[in-house]
Amino acid sequence: MSKLTVLGVCAIFLMAMPCLAATATLYPVADTYTSGIAPGCFGDSTTVMIGNLEEHGHDERAMFCFDMTDLIGMNITSAIFNIKPDAGCLEHQADVNVFDILAEWDETYDGGHVTHGDTTFAERHIGSLAWKDMDITGLVQLWADGAKVNNGFVLNPTEGSGDWTFHSREAEADKPYLTVEYGPENTCAMVGMPADSFKAGDTCSCTVRVFNEEETVLEGYPLFVVLDVFGQYFFGPGFTETPQHYLSLYPQFEMGLTEVEVLPEFTWPDLPGTVTGIQWISALTTPEMDAVFGDISMFTFGWGE
Repeated sequence: MSKLTVLGVCAIFLMAMPCLAATATLYPVADTYTSGIAPGCFGDSTTVMIGNLEEHGHDERAMFCFDMTDLIGMNITSAIFNIKPDAGCLEHQADVNVFDILAEWDETYDGGHVTHGDTTFAERHIGSLAWKDMDITGLVQLWADGAKVNNGFVLNPTEGSGDWTFHSREAEADKPYLTVEYGPENTCAMVGMPADSFKAGDTCSCTVRVFNEEETVLEGYPLFVVLDVFGQYFFGPGFTETPQHYLSLYPQFEMGLTEVEVLPEFTWPDLPGTVTGIQWISALTTPEMDAVFGDISMFTFGWGE
């Protein structure tokens, strides 16, 4: 591959999707509950309530909203909502359905039940004080795709469900949370460091995580890593200006994840000034080294106080 081709590959990044794969634990940015009998503002409560038992005077639905900004465009492989009951009516257990909320709201909301969609994204029986999980992968994927507006979701109990309270985000312990596993749509090589800014004495390293999303082992696909210092390119593993120095340490990449060490762990030196905008660029190439295979990844970092 010529230096010109490699520089062209770097330019292609501007049109490439970012390459990510991770697990995120998210906590609500807002939660509350509504009452069809006695509306009010419950956003600062340490509990949220559900119930749908007319003879007991209960008609409550719980609402939750999470910030999905970092998941936009991602492939969601799993999204599990976890919530801990605080108290409940064991004589009248509950069944809840999860619906997406169609209107904006926040914790100052003091009206009746909000409007929700018709699709049931999860169902859950509530009959004990143990943690309850609900698989809302389908809903989170729609948010990530931009196919639905993220106004959060509501736990809507079915008729005859007893009254149950759950720990809210304002509780001192056992707060509700959402665990999301997400990854790239395509095969890619994600370069990264422990932080995006370093100062003297910090521990640092650099790795590339290769995600093989193909249904076969990739053999003979070189991995290259380029360090872009304000338009001056250095090519791994030696990080010289000679593009023939490619990081092709692995003859094959199995399906799933392979982690490659680019720079071993070291202590960041005492460098003068403050610098930002240094970029790592990484990708797999075809065996002929004439094109990028999969997505290109970039990581931006700097140093200084």
